[in-house]
Amino acid sequence: MDLYPYQKIGADWLKCRSKALLYDDPGLGKTRQAIAAWPLDVSGVVVCPASVKQVWAQEIAKVRPDIQPFVISGRNKFTLPKNPKEVVIVNYDILPDFPLSFNVIRKTHLVLDEVHACKSTQSLRSKRVKLLRSIVVASGGNVHGLSGTPILSKPEDLWGILYCLGLEKDAFGNYNNFLRVFAGRRIEFGKRFSKIVWGTPLPESTHCIARVALGRKREMVLPDLPTKTYETYLVEINDTSALDQLGTKDIYEFLEQPGALSSTREVICNEKTLSAIPYITELSKSEPLVIFTTHKRSAEAIASSFGTVPITGDTNPGARVSLINDFQSGKTDIIVGTVLAMGVGVTLTRSHHVVFINRDWTPALNKQAEDRVCRIGQDKGVLVTDILVNHPVEDIVYKVLMRKQGIIDGSVEKARQ
Repeated sequence: MDLYPYQKIGADWLKCRSKALLYDDPGLGKTRQAIAAWPLDVSGVVVCPASVKQVWAQEIAKVRPDIQPFVISGRNKFTLPKNPKEVVIVNYDILPDFPLSFNVIRKTHLVLDEVHACKSTQSLRSKRVKLLRSIVVASGGNVHGLSGTPILSKPEDLWGILYCLGLEKDAFGNYNNFLRVFAGRRIEFGKRFSKIVWGTPLPESTHCIARVALGRKREMVLPDLPTKTYETYLVEINDTSALDQLGTKDIYEFLEQPGALSSTREVICNEKTLSAIPYITELSKSEPLVIFTTHKRSAEAIASSFGTVPITGDTNPGARVSLINDFQSGKTDIIVGTVLAMGVGVTLTRSHHVVFINRDWTPALNKQAEDRVCRIGQDKGVLVTDILVNHPVEDIVYKVLMRKQGIIDGSVEKARQ
């Protein structure tokens, strides 16, 4: 299968590097570039989210039909490839603990897709991946990470990804220098607790990232691919009691804590859902729609109103593929899902209108969700509509999201070519 010119450049760039991060915008074909970078007699391991294991098998068949993919399902079934031209595909959650004596074919290649799943250096997942990476590197193989969102929410995410790939020293030298480059400062809370506050990244952040990573913006490599237009739609909600109990000062104090305002945001989301259904009904009369929300109950309410079922964390892979195929083929005109469950590994280019009932706290996840529609195969401009209510909670939440996005725009986005 032919590659776009920029994809050939990306594949060649990966071929020349034993360890690297490819962070093109979502929708630009990072999977295809990684496969095209494999040598003739590759033996490899692809680690990815469970929802995209079959996508990898399909892409391997298209780009490298000479390679045999093996999709692993279930715990305690992991195995490394036994022969050249075999690639094992496994999800992060079922990786085992790897003894350093684990047998591996010489020059086995490792691809870590959606590598931001390893952003926490202390998680069991990251530790297992790091062990697997060490085994592969010792065999003389390459390790390539793929992510459209190397900073999900804060700069520490990028450090975790680079640490997992073994690239952190090549990029920044050490963590103290990383802190300096991203204007991070540690604030102590008594003797036992501290947190890092991040400022505006220094211009040199782009040079540090470019030492080990390649990222291209959609509009620069595919100038004819439609860009996105944003708008908001205000709805009234009936029950504001849960919101009115919160003072503005309290909201600001709780916003930065894990899980803060989660119950209150769910109340807003569920109320917005009911109020937005008439608006969605009118839109659906003239165009196919892709609808995202952050809560399962909200997704179920919308799907039920339109005689379909939502894609959530409970949806099995077969049903997920069926729902996507029905939408793409025109059998259904509305597809609904949560940002986490439907925001990755999906192509929904039949629609050019994305509606967010609620956005995730993590800006990068929202962007990934938008790019299920705005990607290769889209032939129209994409409209992204946010359903909002006129309340201080919503205003503050979006200010926080904008601040997080500003850090991302000032570092990894600037470093994209």
